[in-house]
Amino acid sequence: LARQDRLLRESPRADYVVEVDKTHDRAVAFERMQDRLLFRMLRGKAGKRCRRSLYLMNDILAKAQPEHAERIRQQLRSEYGVDPLECKNAPVGGLKLGADAPSFDDNMADIVRAMRAGNIDDNALQAEMEASAG
Repeated sequence: LARQDRLLRESPRADYVVEVDKTHDRAVAFERMQDRLLFRMLRGKAGKRCRRSLYLMNDILAKAQPEHAERIRQQLRSEYGVDPLECKNAPVGGLKLGADAPSFDDNMADIVRAMRAGNIDDNALQAEMEASAG
């Protein structure tokens, strides 16, 4: 995670940086603000050990960079110490909407529409929303 944090500080427009190989990194930058906010919220929750958020991060990144899907999964596993695909049904934890991230409340409908438009795993998203709202 320290390397990812450093790469993100060096590339302020990037939302995540994929290490394609030892000599080449690929920045992922979401164009829509809702997508950026959502991904950053999930990353914050994953850092607080919310494994469901890690699964959703992998899902979003794999759809944004399908040619690097397996590398993304390996990188997230290395960064967080767990396989993101094993986190699909993990309990939700970490940040709470309205408490830790009040600005997301006003934008949640837009964020949800953006995720659904991007074909993000709807069951995992629904569980995330219900747990975060309460």
